[in-house]
Amino acid sequence: MKLIILALLVSTQVFGLQTSCNKLDPKQISDLHDAENLVFSGYLNIFEESASVLAFLFYGHQSAKTVDDLKNYPTLIYLNGLLGETSQIGNFIEVGPIRINSKGTFEKNVNTWNSQFNLLFIDLLVGTGYSYHNTYQDIPTNAEQISAHFVYALEQFLKADDGCVKKQKFTGLETADWYIFGEGYAGKQVVHIASKILDSQSATLNKHLKGIGLGNAHVDANSLLREIPSFAYNLGLVEPRERSELEKIALRGIQQLDKKDYEATHITIQTAIGMIHQFSGEINIQNIDQLTDIEQHISNFKTYLNLQTTKANLKFDENIPFQQSSGEIINALGQDFAKPDALPKLKELQTKLKVLIYNGQNDILCPIPSTLRYLSSINDDFKTKKLEVQIVNDKPAGYTLTSGQLTFVTINNAGFHIPLEKGEVILKIVSQWK
Repeated sequence: MKLIILALLVSTQVFGLQTSCNKLDPKQISDLHDAENLVFSGYLNIFEESASVLAFLFYGHQSAKTVDDLKNYPTLIYLNGLLGETSQIGNFIEVGPIRINSKGTFEKNVNTWNSQFNLLFIDLLVGTGYSYHNTYQDIPTNAEQISAHFVYALEQFLKADDGCVKKQKFTGLETADWYIFGEGYAGKQVVHIASKILDSQSATLNKHLKGIGLGNAHVDANSLLREIPSFAYNLGLVEPRERSELEKIALRGIQQLDKKDYEATHITIQTAIGMIHQFSGEINIQNIDQLTDIEQHISNFKTYLNLQTTKANLKFDENIPFQQSSGEIINALGQDFAKPDALPKLKELQTKLKVLIYNGQNDILCPIPSTLRYLSSINDDFKTKKLEVQIVNDKPAGYTLTSGQLTFVTINNAGFHIPLEKGEVILKIVSQWK
């Protein structure tokens, strides 16, 4: 009996994975896919001789019929999310071609970004989604490690013999236009990743990365702490006495930030957001205009991606459980969340790339005033110029300001997950911007 149990344990262990790229049958994923859609999946090693990998799903542009067509369209990498979340949220809930809805069924995403781009969804961090860390030491603890892992993995996709470009003959894809978008904490990491690519002459995308997008992105803890008490008060979510309590908490966070106690600062930010949630009668902090957040979507999404049939259809290792988020990752990166290292890089990037920053009007996690504050610190136009009305389909959709290559847009009646809540609006904005 002991031998049988031992054999079962060994058979379910994963001893390391290597870079790979597999062509998928789109009809096995969902009947809503067209049979000729180009869909690929696989793993990307994060550094030389590592058995830890980032998992990905790649969708060729909806008009691409063969791999030779892929080079005719720009490619967009989409990353999620809150601290330690998988990028497959962006795929199956936000911008991918097929969406899992709150009822747990598939539906065609009429506002998919796949109509404009080849889409590449890569888990930002090992240990999230279908990604895998072979040893605990491979879990990153700061932005420098995350960007190093990610850029190495991206080079595997583009240049390795078993990566998609070489193995599946995506000829010319690496020299077409590329964009990287990130939501929430991933937005901060996009800044670091783009900076690393541009700083490395050997990076394949050094001359082909054309722009980045930051959606409700956490970039600067100082701006968030200074703005969130008044933002909550002006929205009527807290009373004057409660605002005073929030201001004391925010001041504590600013002092911790000044002392470079970034772990404590992160905890203080969580405390402040929790207080707003409590004071407001448990308002939905991701969108104050909705009673609930997307937890039902997430629950259905996790159930589907953990099915053995799903793993088989997507050609991911059946022994790796799908994880929406990871407590190990959250603990490892707690101090990185508040570290003020992205803003100087963003200031430089706006002179080299097109930068699109967009915020939902109803989001508490990454509120508009904090974004405007940090933008004012890196671009003088945000101190002097007024935002203009953003018109989409002949209707006011928010406000916008463009300065050089930097564009900022607010989205009316949207929260944290803008592509889910205002898909038509953000698709039109991104399409016109690129």
